Amino acid sequence: MKIKVLLSALWILVLIAGCKKDSPEEKAGDRLQGRWDLVKRIEVDYTNDKETDRDTTTYDPGEQVFEFKGDSLFVSSDGKPADERYLFSLSNNELVIREGSSGYFFGLRWHNNDQMSLTDDETRVNNSGVKRRYVSEMIFNRMQ
Repeated sequence: MKIKVLLSALWILVLIAGCKKDSPEEKAGDRLQGRWDLVKRIEVDYTNDKETDRDTTTYDPGEQVFEFKGDSLFVSSDGKPADERYLFSLSNNELVIREGSSGYFFGLRWHNNDQMSLTDDETRVNNSGVKRRYVSEMIFNRMQ
């Protein structure tokens, strides 16, 4: 009897160990799939680490819709169908959107299952040593 219990327990452990676990990227990629409504964009400019300009744009529902389908991204404006397809990849909460041979890198942050942000942060220093930084955040709500 003890051998049957031991073999049963061993079999259960083998089954549990053999199950494939989703990586965080797979879960985030699955979570990203679907239609997302851009609700707000915040852009901030800095010169030598001092904020010089801030602009916030609020969008009407359906004005800018991002649809993630498989490894493709479709962007539609004002209810018109998307006319271009972009490829995207996701790794460690970094979203890379490809347009031809160019790539655009965004940080991905989840607020909850139905709201996320894409962020962009660029810094440049010119020949005079002036440091300019541009930060943007696009906030999206999942569409039903």
